[in-house]
Amino acid sequence: MNTAQELSTIGGGCFWCLEAIYEQLEGVISVESGYSGGNRPNPTYEEVCSGTTGHAEVVQITFEPDLVTYKELLWIFFSIHDPTTLDRQGADVGSQYRSAIFPHDVKQNSIAKQVISEIGEADMFGQPVVTQVSFITEFYMADEAFICGSGLEVAPILSIDRYPLGKGEVGQLTLAIRNSYLRVTRGEIPQYRHWLTTS
Repeated sequence: MNTAQELSTIGGGCFWCLEAIYEQLEGVISVESGYSGGNRPNPTYEEVCSGTTGHAEVVQITFEPDLVTYKELLWIFFSIHDPTTLDRQGADVGSQYRSAIFPHDVKQNSIAKQVISEIGEADMFGQPVVTQVSFITEFYMADEAFICGSGLEVAPILSIDRYPLGKGEVGQLTLAIRNSYLRVTRGEIPQYRHWLTTS
């Protein structure tokens, strides 16, 4: 991998919704849906959905830190899912839908814990964050049939509004990120197109 590129692996419910958002951000080179955090090698989608593998649905993001930082990716992560519900996101229930961050090195681990601490200090969600943080061991790409396609490109616009905003300054930051994202994707503020890729 190019030295100017890094990996980020996160899970926040169904991987399709995360993939559809991150693949549009400038500085993100690729987003791959898959599984991590479990004990079964090369699991299938059906096996992960059974809840017996220990894996979480995740996305692995290849990004350029000069254009978008790891911390910025995490702030977006916390603005587009609910990190206070244990083993569920909305109607999706099970450990495979847990909120999880899988750092690739000590620096990422430190940043992840710092962000969670800042969220807690600001009482952003009004409830404790239950996001799991554990170093990545393996990443297994999802079966081709379950990888997000063009038919799901509107997923962020449809789902992003349902998550809690939080309180105080951090909540306002989350609101700004969310509103900016929605307005850019709807073409309302093209001058902020640098948030997204030009493709």
